[in-house]
Amino acid sequence: MGIGLFVLRVIIGTGLVLALMLAHKVYWYFCPAANEAQLNRALFHPCKADSYEESLYKTGDITGEDVEILSGPAKTRLHGIVYRVKNENLFAIINHGNGGNIWASKPVVDTLTAKGVSVLCYDYRGYGKSEGEPTVAGVIEDASAAYDMVVKRLGIKPSNILFYGASLGSGVTTEIAKTRPSRGIILDSPFLSPERLAKEKLPYFNVYPSNLWFKPSLDNLAYVKGEHPPLLIVSAEDDNVIPSSHSKRLYKAASGDRELAVFPNSVHTWYCNNVDDFRAYQSRIGAFIKRLHRSKRAAKVCFSR
Repeated sequence: MGIGLFVLRVIIGTGLVLALMLAHKVYWYFCPAANEAQLNRALFHPCKADSYEESLYKTGDITGEDVEILSGPAKTRLHGIVYRVKNENLFAIINHGNGGNIWASKPVVDTLTAKGVSVLCYDYRGYGKSEGEPTVAGVIEDASAAYDMVVKRLGIKPSNILFYGASLGSGVTTEIAKTRPSRGIILDSPFLSPERLAKEKLPYFNVYPSNLWFKPSLDNLAYVKGEHPPLLIVSAEDDNVIPSSHSKRLYKAASGDRELAVFPNSVHTWYCNNVDDFRAYQSRIGAFIKRLHRSKRAAKVCFSR
């Protein structure tokens, strides 16, 4: 073998080794289960706030009141606002999406309180006026702490609780609904699961099997296939964040009592910018709430199959 051929083989072999090492590093860097910091940057886009305008606290003739929620073993302090209606029959807990803060929940608050439902909206850790930094496990702790505060401190019966989960909050909602009972659930612009959404939007992620995705998995599809309380799914037809096909597939796959409403002229979780859609949204929410009022069904803890 000549010197030149030997050197060429060494160069090629070294290049292949370096390429494999780089590919290995890239693979694990983007692995959802292996790089929590990268995952948190991708999933969570909080907007911090030192204070909120007075208009956030006003809905109809109701004035919301600040409430502090202590979350998890570290007692992370979360900020929430409670809106109490007279003669309440239902109490809603809103788990918001991955961007902004509780301001994004204001149209939902206005809709629910107008239908006679009291509301807690709160910020996950790292959002708004809440302490800490968001993580998947952390926001599940936060949602659990919010529920427990409503039951233990405010004295609301689980049979009177309505979950409202928007976007990322849909997965947060179904995750805590596995262990905490409610009268009903509304999922607004839900995904099948973060894994399925990511693989659909970014095909590169198909290289990662399910066991290399983060836990808890926030898997709405697995949840709705099991027994669950009455369920309403709402979505925008032309949603470019989480396609409405996810809502439609969830509705089709869900067991038991479920409804679907898709609005043709709206964007992701935001129905109030179109007058016709917002009226239709409010009507469907109102009809669902009336049905829950008539229901004698006890609150359920429902596990996915």
